[in-house]
Amino acid sequence: MKFLELPDTKTQCPYISGRKFIAENFLFSAPDADQLDYLLSGGFRHFGAYFFRPVCESCSRCIPLRVIVTDYSPSRSGKRILSKNSMFRVTVGAPGMSRRGFVLYKKHQQRFERKGSESFERYVESFFSPTFGNTQISVFDVNHLISVLHLDVTGTSMSAVYCYFDTAYERRSLGTFTILKGLELALYMNIRWFYLGYVVEENNHMSYKVRYRPNEILAPSGWVPYRVLSGEEQNRRCFDEGFPGTAFRAKHPFRGVFDFSPNVKDG
Repeated sequence: MKFLELPDTKTQCPYISGRKFIAENFLFSAPDADQLDYLLSGGFRHFGAYFFRPVCESCSRCIPLRVIVTDYSPSRSGKRILSKNSMFRVTVGAPGMSRRGFVLYKKHQQRFERKGSESFERYVESFFSPTFGNTQISVFDVNHLISVLHLDVTGTSMSAVYCYFDTAYERRSLGTFTILKGLELALYMNIRWFYLGYVVEENNHMSYKVRYRPNEILAPSGWVPYRVLSGEEQNRRCFDEGFPGTAFRAKHPFRGVFDFSPNVKDG
């Protein structure tokens, strides 16, 4: 299997309590750099070979957001977080699975409704499959792993697939620190965009992403600056229009990946 289209799925929303989440999804085991760029720019996220994006009919609160890396510099608070955590050792390389990493992941998930229920096999499938540009940032307190950021890296884009950390270090803003190190890496590599996934205003675990600036959100008209809009009312209007769901399928169909590699076959 290299590509397999799946039917839409309808589940409990992982971001807003009491709502349903409808996802357009498919399996794609070996996208190349151009294909991955195309899918990221269309609002898709992925765990391993499983790609998805929201196409909810009555809700449009999940808004894809990306940082414009070429114009980015850390904020004053970001610089403070980088400074106070400078004693930690940070490494960048190919993903390396470990029991300690899985323990961190399970503990991190207990903060959410999922309660850390995923198996080790699912963890491996989500973050350690040999997909293009699969990269890992690891943070250590001496030799003790305390934070992990899984990344997709192409020539022009970097995407934060998932970040998890030791909750005992939460007062050190360890999650923010690790994302900031990812942005440092993107600057070093001359990456153009850093994708942070979906921003959801009603969810504190998702709304923080707008703090990384300058940034863009995916609106019905395409990628637009979030903070350049004229006032909070315009921001709200853009969020209310939101991710255009079924209309966006026609504008940015996932099968456009075949334009980059027409030899990819369903199977």
